[in-house]
Amino acid sequence: MHLHENISKGEFPGPEHPIEVNNFVMRVPETGYRWIKKARVRPPFSSGLSGPPYMIISSLQASEVPAREYLPLRDEPNLFARFRDLPLDPAALMKFANQYGWIGETGRLRLVKNQWIRAVSLHTWRLEIQTLILADHLWKCICSDDRRTLRKYFRWHESEFDVRMAVGMRERDICAEDLSNTEPSVPSWLHWLINPREVQALQAVGWNRGDVLGPARIAIIKLTTPRLSALCHPHLYLDHKDRFVGHLSPDNLLGCIWLQFYMMVIGQLKLRVCTLCKMEMDVSASRSTRKMHDRCSRSVRQQRWRNKKRQASQGQACSPSA
Repeated sequence: MHLHENISKGEFPGPEHPIEVNNFVMRVPETGYRWIKKARVRPPFSSGLSGPPYMIISSLQASEVPAREYLPLRDEPNLFARFRDLPLDPAALMKFANQYGWIGETGRLRLVKNQWIRAVSLHTWRLEIQTLILADHLWKCICSDDRRTLRKYFRWHESEFDVRMAVGMRERDICAEDLSNTEPSVPSWLHWLINPREVQALQAVGWNRGDVLGPARIAIIKLTTPRLSALCHPHLYLDHKDRFVGHLSPDNLLGCIWLQFYMMVIGQLKLRVCTLCKMEMDVSASRSTRKMHDRCSRSVRQQRWRNKKRQASQGQACSPSA
């Protein structure tokens, strides 16, 4: 079994796993990962690598490395938020990879004779984080009806029914400007968003010139859909009652991350901040009043029980003897 393949564990959706997705298993090698700056790329299997440095599995015998397994979509429902909030420096990305696994290979390198190894570039890590920052920012603007901010990113054509998105990013900061000419190395998203064949349909659902909420939704679609198409695939299974069940199966950890974001946008993944540990928790199938993780709730109850027991023992010690 190779590292980072998805394995079906035979678990089915239930109260604790309300989202019907494939039980993707992430295997994080105990030897961890490392960055390398010099290696020979392998065309045509390295078109997605761009330039160095590259992240590889530390051990060259990856299939034989002991690994820690976990289920990202079940065990880390806010993994996409952790990924989104990552600093863009190599040390922070390496720390994330060694804890949760890498985002998946995009090409092959040769370090030793006749041995090609899987790799992913620092550029890919940074670009995926920056794209998720932008998509999540647009989503939050939509949810808060922040049209003032969205008007900075979207400009309507003077006469035609079309709107242009112009956004660039410097590190983790979103810039409402076209940076492609002045800073070609900086990621930029420049798109005319409306297909002429869709004009009547958009007008029929209420789009008007000057609208920015609709264009922001289309921008999220353009950022998200290609990644879902490349990294997640629908599959059909039979459940424990011999019924058909549809699942979305991610190919790697990056697929899990974008699948989580997709599910949040369509309302199938609902997160809330735990009042005790301040970490986000999945409340998709929970009561509306749930305030903390089950483990945090148990911790609180145990602490109350210990406090009550200690107070009772102190009361006995202070009571006068007969």
